[in-house]
Amino acid sequence: MREITIDVTSCGTCCQIGSTPACILMYADALVLLSPSWGAQQKLINVCAESVSRVDMMFNATKSTVMIFPPHRIARRALGTFPIFSLSGVALSVVDNCKYLCHIIYSVNDDNHDITRQINRPLLSG
Repeated sequence: MREITIDVTSCGTCCQIGSTPACILMYADALVLLSPSWGAQQKLINVCAESVSRVDMMFNATKSTVMIFPPHRIARRALGTFPIFSLSGVALSVVDNCKYLCHIIYSVNDDNHDITRQINRPLLSG
């Protein structure tokens, strides 16, 4: 996984979280790519695909998804729809939410649904 991280962080495409550049989040085999635009996202996907192929691994495109977070100000939206993202020639589905490390992330920049889900889940006995 180190090779993937190095390749992605070296490609020069990333988002800003506050003043910190960020383009990849990784825990074990769970990977998140962050980019500021459609073209940048497709570039990161391509870099990852090339990187894993060099170490004889591959991504499962059927388990891979794309989530688009709209800008806070509607006037900054460039497109209402985006071109299709692909991973090694396979189209990726665009989702409004996904589960990452037991948390559900929503594209509406609001985690109230996941907080409510966590509060209402049964406690483990034990």
